[in-house]
Parts: sequence; C-alpha cells; structure tokens
Amino acid sequence: MQKIDKSIILSKGYETWLQDLRDKNKEHRTCSKYRTDVVMSLLYCQRGVCAYTEMRLCAPDLITEDKWNETEYIKRAANRDITGDLEHFDPTIKKEFHCEWDNLFMIHHKVNILKNDSNIEFIKPYKPDSEGYNPHEIFDYDSETNRFRPNSDIEDKAEVERIKKLLKLLSINQGFVCYERKTFFNDVKYNKNKSIDRFYTAYEMIQTPCRIERDFK
Repeated sequence: MQKIDKSIILSKGYETWLQDLRDKNKEHRTCSKYRTDVVMSLLYCQRGVCAYTEMRLCAPDLITEDKWNETEYIKRAANRDITGDLEHFDPTIKKEFHCEWDNLFMIHHKVNILKNDSNIEFIKPYKPDSEGYNPHEIFDYDSETNRFRPNSDIEDKAEVERIKKLLKLLSINQGFVCYERKTFFNDVKYNKNKSIDRFYTAYEMIQTPCRIERDFK
C-alpha cells in the first residue's frame, strides 16, 4: 500500500467548490457535477492504481497532466475505462461530506465489495495519504508467496495483529491480488524493458537487498 501524495488537485473547479463549502462550513451530500474530476484527480495522485492493492485501474495515458484544462478533466468519456470505485475511507462522514478530498481514494471494485467498514477505527493510523505513513516501516514483502506481512522489526504484538487485520481488510493479500502480482513480476523478470506501472511498493521492496535477504532466510 503505497504512500499517496494528495497535496495537488488538478481539477481546480472541484478544489474551489470544495474550499468554498469548507469556508462556509456547509455539508455536501453529493458531487455529481465533479465526480469525473475527483476520480481522475485521485487516479493521478495514486499513479493509476488502487490505493490499497496497487492493481492497475486505468491506462497511464488517461492521467497525464495534459488531460486537464484550468478547471476540469477534459476527456469526460474516460470514466468508462476505469475499473475502480470511489472509496470513502471513513464512511461515518460520507453522508454529510460526500466529496471531502481527504476522505477519498480510488480502489479496485472487487476490493470495495470485500471491505468491511465496521473496522475503520483500527486502520485509521495506516491511512496511505497521512503525513507519517511509511509502508516500508509497516510491511515486509515475501517474494516467494507474493504476499505482504508485518515488518519483522516490529516487536509490539498488538501492532503486528493490527497490521495482519489491515492486510485482510483491504484485500492486499487476497488470492486474486497475489496472482496479479506474481504474473506481473514474472513478466518483469523476463522482459527487462517492461515499465513498472503497478505494485510499486512490492517492487521497491524486492529491489532492496536487505528485504531480499530477509525473504530467503
């Protein structure tokens, strides 16, 4: 689950609209007018992948900066080419603040179906756009099983159990996700020119010598 920088919102029309509501302390229960802008802006920040599993959600060329004008996303029909859902990280504020940027991510449709929002409180410390979030301090990656696991340097047993629950809750180690990771990394292994356009965190960990040594001990 990569670190996500959401400090830049390319859809300025949505950004201005949201800031005006914040300034007036008004609720916003829908944002249908800006939905495409929000979706594509999030995908830009997430580098085109699911915020949790890092599976690819759209073609890379759909989220280049030239797809925006000064206020909105230009290619409106691109929404049809997205294989993901708009995710409200904390569902308890969804009704009153439906389009709050800080609460939104794009995630894989299947992951959205499987997610259990009743456990939201214990995953809040691992919100991927939070200032202190660092996946390399939380996870290790096992390149043989294509699964993440709690970082072996963590000594707090309660913390280890929370991370295990997080991995399950966000489908990061679901079978279909692990299969996609395995297939992708096999392609990378045999095609050195293949671009890394998904599973960024796992790839970074595979490239780090200390992680490789730990995986094969």
